[in-house]
Amino acid sequence: MKTKNLLFTFILSELLLFSCKIKNDNEDMQNQEKANLKKYIAANHITATPTADGLYYLELTQGKGTTPVDTDFVLINTTWYIINSDGNTTLVGTNDTSLAIKKNILPFVSYKGPLKLFLSNIGIKGLSEGLAMMKVGGMANLIVPSSLAYNGYGFYDIPPYSSLIINVELVKVIKDPVADDKHFVDQYLDTLQLKESDLTNGIYLKVDKEGTGDSIESYDIVSFQFKDKALDTAFSIGSSKFISFKYTVDQDTIFRGLRVAIGMLKKGAEARLILPYNMVEGAGGFGRYPWIVDIPPYTSLFYQLVITDVQKAAKK
Repeated sequence: MKTKNLLFTFILSELLLFSCKIKNDNEDMQNQEKANLKKYIAANHITATPTADGLYYLELTQGKGTTPVDTDFVLINTTWYIINSDGNTTLVGTNDTSLAIKKNILPFVSYKGPLKLFLSNIGIKGLSEGLAMMKVGGMANLIVPSSLAYNGYGFYDIPPYSSLIINVELVKVIKDPVADDKHFVDQYLDTLQLKESDLTNGIYLKVDKEGTGDSIESYDIVSFQFKDKALDTAFSIGSSKFISFKYTVDQDTIFRGLRVAIGMLKKGAEARLILPYNMVEGAGGFGRYPWIVDIPPYTSLFYQLVITDVQKAAKK
């Protein structure tokens, strides 16, 4: 019994010591963050008064458009830095893909264009708070303490208890993302000489060259080439050159809208099509990593498609 009590006492004491160490480490990091921020403020002669929760809002360009509210989507260009112990900064994130490649950091997007975000779901309180103080066309520097960012957790290249400098431009406020996306769909319908009544199985399809052979069926292996782009001209998604791809029918390896289109074509067919956002990645968009966006939410795509080969499934 004494042995068990001694073991329990030892484990408890070790846990208490570990807990105290974590607490002390956290306090040290928080104190270091405050010291870093103080150095940065002094070195850059910042006289602005922070908000009640600690956000510094430094306006660079005054906007003249709409101010976003929580229920809006926003298009923003943004670049993030962390404040170092010497009061200088280090670049840790941007949606400028050219800058990301040059500085060898992970970009926020895989395309050329702004971030499209739901304001109330950004996840960085300081960024949401700052955007709510801006108007379209405005630019600002936000000094965001970790309590309004990632706190003691950190994120990728952002260490725990790091203050951020977020340079942000408010490009657009979107009150109704469905109507906004439909606006671009309607523009492309005119280009393709299609009408709303030409919507078939959830997609808009214009066949430029009819294919030959049997209809494409379940388990057929379809080889095709494609070029794609977002309809919103603010985004440059896809490639200017044709990309080759092989797809087995009824496998979820491509967008639902593209699967529908292929099922309506034959070998040798060439077509142009519009995939409405709900036939692509819907309201959530798509990203391969937690902070890299490949396709923004509520974004329809335009495709040029060539069916180069069809290997018929073996008959059972």
